[in-house]
Amino acid sequence: MLQIEHIAGVSNIDSILKVKGIDSIFIGPYDLSASMGLTGQVNHPDVRSAIDHIKNKCKAAGLPYGIFGINPEALEQEIKDGCRFPVCGVDLSILSDAYRVIFGRLDVLRGIT
Repeated sequence: MLQIEHIAGVSNIDSILKVKGIDSIFIGPYDLSASMGLTGQVNHPDVRSAIDHIKNKCKAAGLPYGIFGINPEALEQEIKDGCRFPVCGVDLSILSDAYRVIFGRLDVLRGIT
């Protein structure tokens, strides 16, 4: 699996897909957006266009692709579009969310006593 997370990878997708031994492509939308001068704007039309370009080229080559999404909602359309390797969340965010639930529960318990 090769990861494309720079606009140069988008520009060279045809050559990349010709490399023997590639089984799939993984798209890094946040780093891709940064390489385009649109840091964090993964839904910007230019970033979406670049992502769609990679996805379409992968589909035409019969190669599965994956993509990162910050939450399940961000991956919903990607999965509908045929994404085979969705990666969801960032470890720090997942851990922080779990602690918020725990601390919220402890606050409720403190109110009971």
